[in-house]
Amino acid sequence: MKKKIRLFVFFLILQTVAFSQISNNIFGIARDPNTLYLATINPGTGVSTHIGSQSIGNILSIGGAALNPYSNTYHYFGFNTIESVDIATGNLVSSVQTSNPLGQSYFDFPQFNNSDSIIYGLSRRYYYDSVLMTNVGEVHLASIDPVSGLISQISGNSVGNGILMNSGSVLDPYQMVYYYSTGATLMGLDIYNGAIYSNPTLTFTKGNFFANMVFNCSDSLIYGLIQYNHYDYVYSPIDSSIISQTLNLDSCALWLGTVNPSTGVVTRISASSVGISYSLNASATINPNTQVYYFQSEAGLTGVDIVTGNVLTQQTVSNANGSLYFDLMRHYQNCYGAVETRFPEASTNISNQNFPQSFEIYPNPGETKIKLSSSSEIELVEFMDITGRIVSRHSLHLNTAEINVSSLPKGVYIVKAYAKEGGLGFAKWVKN
Repeated sequence: MKKKIRLFVFFLILQTVAFSQISNNIFGIARDPNTLYLATINPGTGVSTHIGSQSIGNILSIGGAALNPYSNTYHYFGFNTIESVDIATGNLVSSVQTSNPLGQSYFDFPQFNNSDSIIYGLSRRYYYDSVLMTNVGEVHLASIDPVSGLISQISGNSVGNGILMNSGSVLDPYQMVYYYSTGATLMGLDIYNGAIYSNPTLTFTKGNFFANMVFNCSDSLIYGLIQYNHYDYVYSPIDSSIISQTLNLDSCALWLGTVNPSTGVVTRISASSVGISYSLNASATINPNTQVYYFQSEAGLTGVDIVTGNVLTQQTVSNANGSLYFDLMRHYQNCYGAVETRFPEASTNISNQNFPQSFEIYPNPGETKIKLSSSSEIELVEFMDITGRIVSRHSLHLNTAEINVSSLPKGVYIVKAYAKEGGLGFAKWVKN
């Protein structure tokens, strides 16, 4: 018995050490120039290290990446594909085409939500309106299944017609709100129904854009780069109209700052500039242990103290295998284990404005089997416990189905139903 106990303790120690080694890493994609490898980077030296020797592709979308710390999988997007990579081996796990049943669309700004283990993003598409006789753009909050590539639209109506690519996006796993910028406004989308949660106008003391946003779970604040671009203008002597404009790099500046998602007020933290440019592909990340914000400036990988706004380190990015770039950074531990604190208003049977029709669950309360019925085809049903964790997930593609719930513990659950037409409905269900 003593030997078994010692072996068990030793096994736990090994697990703890392995987790510690992985969890302190900043993951991203090493690229040279079009060959991609999963890699980690040492912010103190700027040296990136390939994980394994297998190339994971040759095309990446600058829209972002999602890191699932529970399955130890890093997801990025290629050309209409979602690529999944094992962060322990660096091997490509799967590569599948993305698809949207409602029509061809892009999937931008992916964010892994640590409180429900779902990847959210923006489903963006354009189509020709024969009545208006013009091209129309639509943006919807959506989720994506990395196994099938299926995009499930959550927003019933379009929340806009465009996005600002250099802003990035963030997700608040506590309040269950997804944020992105249009340039003029900070859009907050309710994850439960895809509706606009908030959309304040961005206001600056000095600045043009708020870019490379990161949500820090340590203090629940949104950090990013306040970008100020200064132009020199040449005016017409006749009517004072602008003849030409030139970007004055000597007057351009970046500062670390925060944004209040309720008011849109952008507040500068840095007293002096932390750079004049940044890499759009690099995105940004925060180390929750050291409270340092990392991005790639013209000087290399730059680390900024989120309390003082001072630059702590600037290192030229290098790689022993010759990779020149390090893109789409994600820190393993930021928001690890987060649990949502805001829940949807739920009753026994709910029909909300974004779900095409109401759905019913019976019996309620139930024990071993329940039936779910809806006049709209439901693609996916998820059971969420009171801590906010998804504990059961069922792909249906049916209007009526019987689900075995015997393995679920007794308690109260919120049931999410994703409709094929787009939209998300909720119901409260009790397991006896």
